[in-house]
Amino acid sequence: MNTVSFASAVADFYTLPRSHKEPVSEWSQLKRGDHICWNRSLGYEHHAIVVSVDASKRRLRVIEYGGNFDNNPGGGLATSLLWSSSGTKGVVLEREEEIEDFVESHLFRIVYDDPEDCYEPEEVIERARSRIGEEEYNLICKNCEHFATWCKTGKSFSRQVKAASVVASTVPLPWPLGLFKGIHSAFLPKQ
Repeated sequence: MNTVSFASAVADFYTLPRSHKEPVSEWSQLKRGDHICWNRSLGYEHHAIVVSVDASKRRLRVIEYGGNFDNNPGGGLATSLLWSSSGTKGVVLEREEEIEDFVESHLFRIVYDDPEDCYEPEEVIERARSRIGEEEYNLICKNCEHFATWCKTGKSFSRQVKAASVVASTVPLPWPLGLFKGIHSAFLPKQ
């Protein structure tokens, strides 16, 4: 069985383009090509790429790896967990999001520490649009965060999945969380 040490997993985690979350409190903070995320109620983030901002109508146009399950645009974790049994697939789509209150929306910009790690805004949007209609969503290796970081930096990764896999690979977890360790190990590089 292939194992990854905690130290090597953490080291790999920090070789990715460095970024941080910045809360959005006003429309002027949002720009075309931005990588954004919403904190969701179950403790995870949903990521997307900004296509346009219309502050006068309080609307944001985004491209995301999401879905429309039970009229829940953007889907997310709860939706992705149901796809395997429902036959519904996650899809890269372009949609509008109305934002009445930035605090209630839990919206953040992902700010990359080195601008040279990022494509120019028009190329970010072009990359996102090139995948519209794709239906290959996978919670572990091809989710909304993988999509947004690939559009922005050319590197497909998810800090959420990586952080969860580091914990899952080093800590005994009760059922059903222990499944994550087994599922994720199938995607780890052979050493």
